[in-house]
Amino acid sequence: MRAQLLFLNAALLPRIRCHCPKSRSAATKRALKLRLAAVDIPTTEIVDAAELLRLRDKQCGCCPPTEDDECRDAVRTLVAASREVRLGIAAPQQSDAVKALKEWVQALELTKGLLHGADVDGKPLEIIGNVFIKYASACGSANLRKDTDDRTPPGVLFYPLVGEEDDASKQYLLPLELFSRPSLPGKDSRALRAHAVRAGPDVARFEFGRDGASPGALAELDAVLESFELVKLKTGAGKKKLARALAENEVAPFLDRPGRPCYVAQVVGHTALLYRRRDGAVVVDLEALRRDPGMDLLA
Repeated sequence: MRAQLLFLNAALLPRIRCHCPKSRSAATKRALKLRLAAVDIPTTEIVDAAELLRLRDKQCGCCPPTEDDECRDAVRTLVAASREVRLGIAAPQQSDAVKALKEWVQALELTKGLLHGADVDGKPLEIIGNVFIKYASACGSANLRKDTDDRTPPGVLFYPLVGEEDDASKQYLLPLELFSRPSLPGKDSRALRAHAVRAGPDVARFEFGRDGASPGALAELDAVLESFELVKLKTGAGKKKLARALAENEVAPFLDRPGRPCYVAQVVGHTALLYRRRDGAVVVDLEALRRDPGMDLLA
């Protein structure tokens, strides 16, 4: 596997060079803003984060991605210290690659742009087999293409540009699923939905105001969720798909806590049903609900 990674370094490095327009366009201005926004991280923290990612690269996934908080923290440290972040995403299927791109960009709050190569004249293009996506935070653009090299191992080649350096050796092959959010099992989701129906007006409610999912509103929602565990959130989004996107991509990730993720159990209209186990005595006994056959709506 190490030989594969060495080959990967030789083969993929040119592919994740920045491919953003070089004119003084909006992309250039974004790059300058990113450089100015880079946080002054202590050198020791940067060195420690880089060393941990180097070990994770060599260990080839010894720790399950969803449990590797150390790795996620190291990635975030290097992102905070970087003037630009480049990603090379290799996956056996197009859907896996696009999913990983969305999760990494969302989790790291990187610049969002267009995904090129995913459609032809507005019609979705499906690529069969291995694919590769290269992304640069300077402009947020990403290029999708078929990967004809079967030796490319699946994963995300994470390349943070720290300071003025452009050292191609300081990039790390990490799991596609590193920033995947845990999903709520179907039976748990159905039990929570049934419980919300039975509880009716007793279920805690929260509504976003004109500011939407502002930091202040999310902090208030966090307190309500910590008290009641199950909350009906009126998002204010006009369409169900917008409400779901808001709940799953912005609200739930913000409300995640170590070992206690926030789940979106259901979205009806512009209302989302959120669940997060509290830190202490439970309010909603999910284990009991799971055992109650009357709570499984779709059984």
